[in-house]
Amino acid sequence: MQMNKSFLIIIFLLISFSLFAQKVSKERWQIETAFRAMKTSGFNLEDTHLTDIERIEKLVAIVTIAFCWAYLVGIYLHEHDKPIKTLNNGKQRKSFFSTIPQSV
Repeated sequence: MQMNKSFLIIIFLLISFSLFAQKVSKERWQIETAFRAMKTSGFNLEDTHLTDIERIEKLVAIVTIAFCWAYLVGIYLHEHDKPIKTLNNGKQRKSFFSTIPQSV
């Protein structure tokens, strides 16, 4: 009887850890996507030739605000105008951010 309880506890812990890891991975992927959009595939933050740290800080702040606005507009368009198609694996074909250029 003790072995069965231990086995069930181990199974429960493995499933719990797996679900937690999936959640963390999803959140990490969203952060990676945001950085990619800011650096190369949207705002091209890396193309700036600024060297003054205060100007870089201001630029990053403005780009972050613009990214958040674009992301929220993408969510709005997805919910009210033109939904983003879902692939067979359950993921969306495009990100909320990447729908903005086609819609504006």
